[in-house]
Amino acid sequence: MTKSPFIKLIIVVIIAVVIPILSFTAFQMIQSNENEAMIQSIYEQQLESVLFSINQHCWNVFNTWAEIVNKIVTASSTRTRKETELEALLSKFNYLEGAFIRFSPQNTIGRLQNSDELFHHQVDWPAQIELKIKTDSSQFLKILKHSRNGYIQPVGFSYHLQDDFSLTLLIFILQPEDSHSLPIFVGLLINNTRFVNEVVVNRFEAIKESNFIFMIRDARQEMLYSTDEDEIAAADEKSAVLWILPELRLGIRLKGESLAQLSKSRIQNNLIFLLLVNLILFIGIAILLRSIFSEIKLARLKTDFVANVSHDLRTPLALIRMHAETLEMGRVTTEERKMHYYKLIASESARLTQIVTNILDFSRIESHRKEYNLQMADLSPLVETTLTRYQYHLTQTGFELVTQIDSSVSPIKIDEAAITQVLLNLLDNAVKFSSVTKKIIVVLKEDEKGIYLSVQDFGIGIPENELKKIFDKFYRVENDFVRHTRGSGLGLSLVKYIMEVHGGSVSVKSKPGAGSTFTLIFPKVQDGV
Repeated sequence: MTKSPFIKLIIVVIIAVVIPILSFTAFQMIQSNENEAMIQSIYEQQLESVLFSINQHCWNVFNTWAEIVNKIVTASSTRTRKETELEALLSKFNYLEGAFIRFSPQNTIGRLQNSDELFHHQVDWPAQIELKIKTDSSQFLKILKHSRNGYIQPVGFSYHLQDDFSLTLLIFILQPEDSHSLPIFVGLLINNTRFVNEVVVNRFEAIKESNFIFMIRDARQEMLYSTDEDEIAAADEKSAVLWILPELRLGIRLKGESLAQLSKSRIQNNLIFLLLVNLILFIGIAILLRSIFSEIKLARLKTDFVANVSHDLRTPLALIRMHAETLEMGRVTTEERKMHYYKLIASESARLTQIVTNILDFSRIESHRKEYNLQMADLSPLVETTLTRYQYHLTQTGFELVTQIDSSVSPIKIDEAAITQVLLNLLDNAVKFSSVTKKIIVVLKEDEKGIYLSVQDFGIGIPENELKKIFDKFYRVENDFVRHTRGSGLGLSLVKYIMEVHGGSVSVKSKPGAGSTFTLIFPKVQDGV
């Protein structure tokens, strides 16, 4: 069985558009977990890079200290001069509480921040250094090895000068210029709180990342600093040991949503956007298919219209020609029979004229060239005249015409030719779609709301679901009786258009098998209008 063009078009659209779209959507949904992991990994790397940047900054600060101390060791000759320059180092960096340089177990110099007496009485630098070297020999051997290779690496220890004052003792090794001399141990006593506030916090502010929350915790996980006062520990927080102060940990996390929530939210947003795009595409495809289907259907209706009009034109033309030839050949001898033929020719000519008029009017309407001349007129004589003209055709086809014409209806503005055409179209439909009961009732009446002209038949009727479609151009009800009945499908569309031009409307009441009633509703002319 051959597929219709519309079915073929749907298959092409599905293959060319719908399948790729659905495949891409399914792929994106399958890839959502991998995308979520990738997004989370990117953010984690970003957080780690920020932590690395802060640590690198602190390391640069330490290198500055090491360079100054190295100059003190190499450039100064006297012990007093070395101590003076050591004191200048402490003055320059107020977060350094103290410093010492151990040239040998018997030769150590040191200074505390503005407290030389405190240095001598409370800090036994030689003993402290020897104790650290013995207890942490593996670490010192490691940094000694690095120092011999030209790399300075510090070792940090917690140090308590007083009960309420925590510091970090940072020890590193310098290699003397004389290769036969002992390695030089240098110690810096760092005030953790001051260092954090003056070095680390400043670095936080320099980064200026409003989306991040920075924090610093001590060895007991107590918060020393946070850029968010309400910050609490979170599972997605990234942290790292502060290189030069190993007792402290740097922390960083995103504000608001966690990494998992953020990545999941982004995936959801992407999927929602993708689904919306798909929805818009499908709506567009549906509209496109509907438009194409309408065009295909319209083209089919136009084809049927041409066939129906050809039949409608051929039938009256054939009757006119046949009767005219019969009269011409003199085969009709009685005057009564001749008059019958003359009336039949006139009737078919009128019907042919009506068909041609419908086609021409439709063409003018479609091209917006149709004009109507609305003038004040009485509707009742116009209806009676039209019915008189149509009476012969009704009689010939065996119809009974019942009229209820109110001759006192108010004058209204109408185009008489157009209203005549409307009434003839309704009468013609009543004749064509009647079956056993051949009766037509025409009623003209008036009430306070308007003037009503109705044409009632007792024919096949119209299904309820078809009532809104019958006024569309070229549309014909889908059933066997209508399919085998000639017609162009233009009559009712012209009726509706003409009534709208007159400011009125047309309504229909119908029941399958019980006939139909079409009512033309005319607005009454207001006083002074």
